[in-house]
Parts: sequence; C-alpha cells; structure tokens
Amino acid sequence: MAVNRDRYTFQLAELKSTKSSALAFAEIAANFIRSYKDNKFYDVITSTIITTLLKSPNAVNEEVLKNMEAALVEQQGILIQKEREKEKRPKKWVAEVYNSKIDEDSDEEVDEIDPDEMEQRRIAEEEAEKEAESEWELVRERTEAFLEQRKANEMLLAQKARQVDTKAFEDHLKNYGAVLLNPGELNTKKGGKQGGKATSQISEEEVGKLYRDVAEVSKEKDRLKLVLSISDEEIPDKCKEVKQDLARLMEEAKEKGPFVNVKAKTSLSKAQISQLQQKLSKQMIEKNRLALQLKAMEVNEARAELMRVLTERDSIIVSMELAEAS
Repeated sequence: MAVNRDRYTFQLAELKSTKSSALAFAEIAANFIRSYKDNKFYDVITSTIITTLLKSPNAVNEEVLKNMEAALVEQQGILIQKEREKEKRPKKWVAEVYNSKIDEDSDEEVDEIDPDEMEQRRIAEEEAEKEAESEWELVRERTEAFLEQRKANEMLLAQKARQVDTKAFEDHLKNYGAVLLNPGELNTKKGGKQGGKATSQISEEEVGKLYRDVAEVSKEKDRLKLVLSISDEEIPDKCKEVKQDLARLMEEAKEKGPFVNVKAKTSLSKAQISQLQQKLSKQMIEKNRLALQLKAMEVNEARAELMRVLTERDSIIVSMELAEAS
C-alpha cells in the first residue's frame, strides 16, 4: 500500500454505520498516513483524515482509533529518531561510513576515502578545538584580570574617601576666623602652684575675632532654623516684627556710636581657646547642615526677605553684645 498510494478521497468519503465499513476506512487511513508521511502537506492530510472520521461518531469505535493511533505513533517514532540522530555530536572526528547498496552489475564505483585526507581532517579539527580552548582561556583570564582591577579600584576609592585632607580642613577653619593651635605659639609657665598652665600668645584682636565668629555662626544657625520651620502664613507678621526690631536696634547703635574691633579683656589659656574652636566647629557643622536643607527647598521671595532682615538684625545684635562684653 505504501508503494501504490491509495487515491481514496477522504473529503468525499461517507462512512456507513457498520463495523466492517469503519474498520476498512481505518485501514485505508493508516496506509494513507504511511504513504504520505514524507509529503510536506502531511499535517493537512492527517487533520483531514481525523476530521472525516469524527463526522460519523457512530463509526468511530475502539478498533478504528487503535489503528489510527498505531499509524500516528509509528510516524512519531520515526520523527523522534531522526531528531535524535541530528543531535548526536561525536567528541572526536570519525570518518563517515556509507552503506552502499550498489548491485554487483551496476557500473557505479564506490569512492574510496584517502587515509591521508582523513588524517588531515582529523588534524585540522584537533587544531580548531585547541584554538577554541585557547581563546576561551584567554577570555577567562581577561575577565579575571578585569574583576581584580575593579576590586582594586574600589578599595582605592574607599581608602581615599576615608582620608582626611588636613590642610583643606585647616584652611576652611581659618576662613571662618578659627585660630589653630601650634605648640610653638604657646608660652608655658612652669613652677608655682599653677605650674603647667599655658597661656596664649595670640593678639587680643584675634581672640575678639574668634568670639565674633562663634557668635555669628550661632546666630546664623538660629536664623536658618527659623526660616526652615516657619510657615508661609506666618512670614509676613514675623517679617514685620523683625523690621521693627531692626529699626529700634539701628537707633540704639547710632546713639552708642560706631563699634570698633572687639578686643578681649584678658588673655585666654590653651584650654579656653580649644573650647572656643571646638564650639565653632560644632556650630559650623550644624549651620552647614541647615544651609543645605534651605538650599534644597524652594525659597519664595517672602522667605528670602525674612532671611535678609534677620541677617541685618543679628549682625547688629552681635556687635552690640560683643561691645558690651569687652
């Protein structure tokens, strides 16, 4: 039946409700599937056969389905075997062996494989495998070197981040009037009941400037807190109040006359200077933190005006307080 293909037209076939007719149709269907298994329209033909069988439910019994199933399973096994043969991949090169079925009376000749050619193929494939392995090893080494370099760079960056730029920090403190201590600048008294007490040799103007820096930074910190915390509805009243205070302070400043550079009444010890510098540093850190918060928020004109008026008022207050203390 596989050689002489059946020409039965399944689209026009009509099954009778008899067992013999159904079995005959099933046998024809099985042979038809085997016959056309290599046809590119195999799926269409198979679906047509199944559709035709299902048109008559009475004719589809267990034997019909069994015959159809056997044919389909056979074809499925053939396809699976072909796919498995394609997936097989020999580890080393093996010469292909062809089973020739040439008759003895045939004029065709079998091509003999040259041993030298086989050896050349084997050598070429081995060299290709070695080259692929060397390339893979090179890629692996480059990847490891890249990861090590990245790890070293990360460690270097972390180390730099932990380092403190001492000179930049000292310059930053000096810009704000801080006086850095140097053992050579201190005159140490020895002997007596207060032996070991060190006094500072910095000038009175420098000490006064240190007091002013501490007072101004403290006032600025308070201003920033107020501007950050106050609501938009409270700004007009607060601004009006600050302007009144500013006008009053300006009148008092005119009566007292211009303020001269503040000088300390007495010289300060090393411990007192250290306390002032530590206080200035803490106030600076807090002030900078608040300044960053103010910079991050959207400041309207009313809030900026309040900040300006507060700055003028605090400047006069600091000058008056330091003048009274000196």
